[in-house]
Order: sequence, then structure tokens, then C-alpha cells
Amino acid sequence: MLNTPLHIACCYGNNGVIKFLINHEGIIDSPNKNDWTPLHVASRYGQTNVVKYLIDKGANINKQTNEGETPLHIACQYGQLEIINELLENDADVNLKTNEGKTVFHL
Repeated sequence: MLNTPLHIACCYGNNGVIKFLINHEGIIDSPNKNDWTPLHVASRYGQTNVVKYLIDKGANINKQTNEGETPLHIACQYGQLEIINELLENDADVNLKTNEGKTVFHL
């Protein structure tokens, strides 16, 4: 996946490193090789506090990957119910489609 340090910190929920990197490097929506942002990664791994923090800091909640997946698509694929609720409470777009034409209702 060729993740940045921020992607790795989001995967493991390392809040101190996440805050440091965002405050000093401003890389909140930086993609990895698969075009996943840190918000996609945190959504995949069920890091609710990280998701809340990234949204609060201005992460693009509807950013689509090169396959058209949003953080909400990822959270739905992996059954991350708390993340799904958090994304929906923050106006994640349920109508965005993947490259295969799937909305989150198809997952």
C-alpha cells in the first residue's frame, strides 16, 4: 500500500503521532498508493476517535479512491458500525458510486 506515517498512525490509532503530523505537515488528505486517505484507513480499522479527529480537522469525508470508494464505502465493507454512524452524522454522501456503480446500499 505504500502508506505514509500518517496512514500507519491512523491504522493503529496513535493519536499523538496523528496530531503531530497534521499540525506540522498539513497532510490530512494525502493518498497512499491505492489512493486511500488517512480517513479511509481509520474507517477500515475501526478507529472511531481518529475518524472524529480527522473530520474535525477538515478531512474530505467524501473523498473517493481511484476505485471510487469513500470512507463510508470502506466502513460498510468492513462492518465498522460506529464509523458508519460517525460518517453519516457528518453528512457523508450515501449516493456516491464506486467505479462499479455501487452505492453503500449495495455493500
